[in-house]
Amino acid sequence: MRFRIATKDETLKVIKINKILQRTTEKIAGNTMIVFRCQSLMKGTLKLFEIKYEISTCKWILYKI
Repeated sequence: MRFRIATKDETLKVIKINKILQRTTEKIAGNTMIVFRCQSLMKGTLKLFEIKYEISTCKWILYKI
């Protein structure tokens, strides 16, 4: 699985998810979200980040990186 983000200089960067470490559910302002804590290898370093999936709108959100 992978996703693409736009950087500050407006270029697109593809990040491949190597491993999903944890999956939890949370409710923020009445919206149920599934939170995935993941790890990826970026520039030779393992990075931890969280992505959230909002069920009501079917949107993915990069939360912490």
